[in-house]
Amino acid sequence: MLKLNKKLEYALISLKHLDLCGRSHLCSAKEITLHYAIPFDVTSRVLQKLAQAGWLRSEQGPSGGYQIEWDVFPHKSLYELVEVIEGRHAVVKCLIKDKDCPILSKCNVMSPMEKLNEELKRFLSSIPVQSLLTEPEKIQEVVNV
Repeated sequence: MLKLNKKLEYALISLKHLDLCGRSHLCSAKEITLHYAIPFDVTSRVLQKLAQAGWLRSEQGPSGGYQIEWDVFPHKSLYELVEVIEGRHAVVKCLIKDKDCPILSKCNVMSPMEKLNEELKRFLSSIPVQSLLTEPEKIQEVVNV
């Protein structure tokens, strides 16, 4: 079974928090990490990557924080999130073209792995990130850290 790494989990937690906060509230990395008891350093780097990729708007300063870019976010897939957080990704390292594989010339599963990789990419691309965040919660519980 495939497993999301912690950075992807923290990205989803942060995106859900920001989604619940709405369009009028900036949320800091500190606010998010304190509320969910997740590591600040990793979560902060995840938020920075999302901002650099255009998923979030960031504002510096004492009252700064992050907000979802509402024109961009609803159209993003789980596959795109994986690429923002982890970079180029494949089910096996040899499918990332810049990696050398010592057994590539004798590999008997390259073709099936390519097919599996494409199917997984297609599947993950079909899942909107926003659909993973749509569990109803009370916004006051989130905003009042």
